[in-house]
Amino acid sequence: MNITFNPDGSDLRRGDRINSFEFYTIVPIIAKIFQALVDVARLKNDKEYVPYKYAFEFNPEERSLILNIMNNYESKFTKDVMFYTIDSRKLFEMRGSSGGVVSSMICYLTTTVSL
Repeated sequence: MNITFNPDGSDLRRGDRINSFEFYTIVPIIAKIFQALVDVARLKNDKEYVPYKYAFEFNPEERSLILNIMNNYESKFTKDVMFYTIDSRKLFEMRGSSGGVVSSMICYLTTTVSL
């Protein structure tokens, strides 16, 4: 597994496609890194703070398990770290160029905007 981290940029991109065990293991670590970055921005009163985000790509067959892991962790996060949600969806389909079969699923761990 490869974690890409650039402290000067807000988009931490996405690592390699991961399985549910890797997701379970790495999410709390990245959440703690995100919380530390938010705390530093607060201490510096950084007016140009840009929210951080990290994308996790995984096999569609693990959708249910990944969602259960997400729901379990989300209740343990601080208010500054969360999974990106739109219209109550946290998991998003990635399709090939033809728009056909779902090739992967993706979700995003993000930080809040307000300091």
